[in-house]
Amino acid sequence: MGLVARRIVVVLVAVLTSLGIAGAGVVGPAGGVAPASPTSSHAVTTYTHAPGFPKSNELANPSPQTTITLPMTTGALGDLVVALVHNGVYTPRSTIAYATGVTDRAGAVTWRSAASVRAKDTSYPDTPAGQSYEVWYGVVKKAATPTTVTATFRTPVTDLFLYLDQWGSSHGSRATWRFVTGSSVAVDTNATTVDFPRLGSDDNAGIYWGYAYGSIHDTSMTAGSTPGFTYYKSPRFGNVITYNGRLAASTPRAPTCTQAFSGGTGWYDTIAAIFTDGSGAGVGTG
Repeated sequence: MGLVARRIVVVLVAVLTSLGIAGAGVVGPAGGVAPASPTSSHAVTTYTHAPGFPKSNELANPSPQTTITLPMTTGALGDLVVALVHNGVYTPRSTIAYATGVTDRAGAVTWRSAASVRAKDTSYPDTPAGQSYEVWYGVVKKAATPTTVTATFRTPVTDLFLYLDQWGSSHGSRATWRFVTGSSVAVDTNATTVDFPRLGSDDNAGIYWGYAYGSIHDTSMTAGSTPGFTYYKSPRFGNVITYNGRLAASTPRAPTCTQAFSGGTGWYDTIAAIFTDGSGAGVGTG
């Protein structure tokens, strides 16, 4: 390409950039099209699920208490930590209690001061004051640090469950995690299909994270088969967690699992949230 032609190409690229025309490309020396440089300042984001997670601590019918704990070791600096807090209250005159905070002993995680999404259900006959479900999250500030996570309640509660999960972003310590959206589903009639909330990701795609609790726990719930989703069944009571770290941008998803029951009621509760790293655009397809 001659000097004059090169100058023409430079001027053309400058004009296209000033007009905000992205992806147009410029004519190359062989008559082909050379791709233009990306105009977006966002880098591509991918998410990695930490090995050894989720973790669970399930305390059924203990004496009323105000805390539940679960040990963990943090991953890399900037990782996302998700905490699911679930409790039931057996005293009919009590008011269902939500956690007042989630902390960790080593101060290894910067926890948000309030839950991202909360829900309650009063249909379970054994806990007339209801069951409560909450999704909290924090960001790792001390990497590879053993610690113990604690969920605290203002008044004593029973049927305590705490679950922890951990995710990394391809942006590492530069990740800027945020809660996108969340919701819950409560079904008070007999049902064998368990629906998690239908949630939509934003332009940055992100991570779908959900929890299910059925009326006949222990062995009644079965992991689902929704494409793109991974299922975890807790070892003691068989509650189900599902997650997908490859959501497609701006696409709603609603995973399912199943439960079996014989006689009685077949109600269930589910809760879910979507988290994203706002540092860049996601490339998920799930």
